[in-house]
Amino acid sequence: MYANGHTSDVHVTSISGININPRTEYILTAPNGNMTADSILLNGKLMTVGKDAMLPEYPIPGVKTSATPLVLPTMSYGFVVFDVDVPGCKGIGMKY
Repeated sequence: MYANGHTSDVHVTSISGININPRTEYILTAPNGNMTADSILLNGKLMTVGKDAMLPEYPIPGVKTSATPLVLPTMSYGFVVFDVDVPGCKGIGMKY
């Protein structure tokens, strides 16, 4: 999970002890930079809460990528799921 309040993108080329590739990204940004908008962009897709208080699509798709570096856009927040093998989960088919 991250928040980038900078006025420029943050480029992440490595994280100690974690292979950043492959990964699934969920990056939230304001449409047209409007931080008071009633909608939000998820990986560039407009998301507006409907009258039923639900998002238009669920589950929300992430973007799978192996691109380097990981780019956290200006004024954005979100989370990234890294495909890493966890030793305690080996043999039970789990990846985090």
